[in-house]
Amino acid sequence: MLLMKKKRKSRPLRIFLGFFLLILSFTAVYIAYLDYQVVKKFEGQRWKLPSKIYSAPLVLSPGLDIDKSHVISRLKRLNYHPVKRPVKRSGEYYLSQSGLEIFLHDFSYPDRLQQGIPVSLSLSSGKQIDRIVDLSLAEDLDRVPIEPEVIGGFYEGTWEERSLIGLSEVPPILIDAILAMEDRRFYEHGGIDPRGILRAAWANLRAGGIVQGGSTLTQQLVKNFYLDSDRTWNRKLNEAIMALLLERHYNKDEILETYLNEIYLGQNGIMGIYGIGQGSWFYFGKPPGEMTMGESALLAGIIRSPNTLSPQKNLKKAVQRRNLVLETLFAGEKITLRQYINARAETVSGRKVKERLNAAPYFVDEVRQRLAAAYPGDLLNSGGLRIFTALDVELQRIAEEKLRNGLQMLERQYSHLKRAEPGRQIQGALVAIDPRTGEVRALVGGRDYGTSQFNRVTQARRQPGSLFKPFVYLAAFEEAANGRGPYTPISQVEDAPITLQAGAETGRRRITIEIISGR
Repeated sequence: MLLMKKKRKSRPLRIFLGFFLLILSFTAVYIAYLDYQVVKKFEGQRWKLPSKIYSAPLVLSPGLDIDKSHVISRLKRLNYHPVKRPVKRSGEYYLSQSGLEIFLHDFSYPDRLQQGIPVSLSLSSGKQIDRIVDLSLAEDLDRVPIEPEVIGGFYEGTWEERSLIGLSEVPPILIDAILAMEDRRFYEHGGIDPRGILRAAWANLRAGGIVQGGSTLTQQLVKNFYLDSDRTWNRKLNEAIMALLLERHYNKDEILETYLNEIYLGQNGIMGIYGIGQGSWFYFGKPPGEMTMGESALLAGIIRSPNTLSPQKNLKKAVQRRNLVLETLFAGEKITLRQYINARAETVSGRKVKERLNAAPYFVDEVRQRLAAAYPGDLLNSGGLRIFTALDVELQRIAEEKLRNGLQMLERQYSHLKRAEPGRQIQGALVAIDPRTGEVRALVGGRDYGTSQFNRVTQARRQPGSLFKPFVYLAAFEEAANGRGPYTPISQVEDAPITLQAGAETGRRRITIEIISGR
């Protein structure tokens, strides 16, 4: 009897221990799974880099007719910025009464690296380049290329524009500013910071709202790099566990470098700006190593909320945030009083980069289709390929304008052609090819890509009519030049039906072809 009572008492204990061991086993397996995910992505392909489609470079040379405003518009799209004095740094241009100075960016072509140099263009009273001078060597140049533009690309979901950099390429003051604002105890904690959590909770309690976050820099990286943005307890728990695991496998510098390449810093049309490398180019038109102290403080300041603190969105808030970063650095004895005063005095520009990803939509679609048939989708969408084309952006702009104006002129001259509905309007197409190389310099597949994506250059099946005559004439003239044909430019051909016989002796067929001029 006593033995039975003991068995009854020990049964709940065994159930509890069994349940506890089950939970423990499940937790261990789950942590092992998270550990596998942490290592797999961190040591694999960390980012899906979009493949970019480039136009041809703009090659300037003495004697070339140019429109100064079109050159400046192109420079703005390439993230050059104007200055009120002669150029000193890469990415600057200076417009004077007689010409234009440009400090070119470095650009890597498939076969060479183009070093960014300062050049001066002297323009005549018209629109012609008289002289090009390399300002660094005081030498005349026969030609100078302005780097190509991105006109399209391949990407998955969203376009994450990023220029990967190493930790050594980041100014120390920028790192100090980021750590001061995002995680001042980064080099002391092990992934999560209980002191930071308590400090943030107390600050939020006193303010009556959320004014400070308790997440460490490592947790921020885990959230952006591995997880989604859902505000759930499950996601927060995974974030904390994975932050601890990340710090267990990798040192602080590796984590910091990945964070600096991962952070979101704003938007340029469909392009998301990610990482310090791309952020410095987007906001200041220069690599991170050339940023001033004020620029570093501004970039560090907008990390918390790029879409509200960006100088392009709200210049006043951006300046206030930059000044707060500078005050924090000064209070932490990271900068001197003079550095603080000078950095606060820097002018902040709210200039916006001109996006030109819709420069040639029919052309870009054709490039995409051809490459998609030749390369795997994963490689195109995330391999970071660079696709160089011969498209001339300025010729493309002219081609679009001429086609549009030509169709409108036809509608004015022949009222029966005019249709109110966009889908029923008369259409046209234009393609400009370099006869020496066969390169496509401009391509317009229709009147309006937004209305119709049907490419009338490559997809339409239409009789070319008299456009084909030059090819026929050329074939005849070549035969005559080689002594094999009777035709010359002054030969006369009777415009009458001709009869040809085809087939074997037993099954001959008589074919009559009528040649009518102009058809």
